[in-house]
Order: sequence, then structure tokens, then C-alpha cells
Amino acid sequence: MKPIKVGLLLLLFTAIFFYAVSLFVPAKVEVAQSDLTGEVINMEPGYGYQISLDGRVLIRQEFVPGAQGKNRFANPQEAKLIADLVISKLASGQSPEILPAELEELKIFIVKDTDF
Repeated sequence: MKPIKVGLLLLLFTAIFFYAVSLFVPAKVEVAQSDLTGEVINMEPGYGYQISLDGRVLIRQEFVPGAQGKNRFANPQEAKLIADLVISKLASGQSPEILPAELEELKIFIVKDTDF
């Protein structure tokens, strides 16, 4: 065989191979915000939250994320506020990480970790 034909065959084989692989590898999974649900959980003392997708728990957050130590939310409204923020981040493809500055901006109060 001539070198040009071998090169063309190799190029064709490579293109077919990558096309076949692309059929089996899923594209980036996008989750609609409406598919995610947030639920406040009573932790006695304080509150946490969990995030679910189609009834399956993805995140169970018993302590305030982004805060030093094992602290809980002081009330269910604040736990729900952060759960909604996490859902918004997940739906837009961001990391669900909560930063201390976000807690401060949202004026989140915590129950200190003295009893657990």
C-alpha cells in the first residue's frame, strides 16, 4: 500500500473510533433547578438541610457550611435560605461550596458547637 492510502485509512479509523466512543460517553449532565429540592431538618439543637434530586438525597448538611467548627443554623428559615443558595449553585453548574462571606452577607446566625 502506498503511504498516502495508509495515512487516510488511519485517519478514517481514528475518526470512526472517536465517533463511536462519543455515542457511549454522556455529555455534561445538566440539572434543572426544579429537579432539586431542599428540605430543612431539625437537629435538636438547631437546624440543617438536605438537597435531593428525584427523591434521592445528594447532600445532607447537618452543620453550617462555610463556618468554623460544628455549628448549626439557629432557625429553619436560615437553613432553607442556604439550601436554596446551594440548589441555585448546583443548577448553574457551580460548586455547592458556601463561603464565609456569603454567610455574613446573608446574616446567617448559628448555634455554637457546645452541645454536640
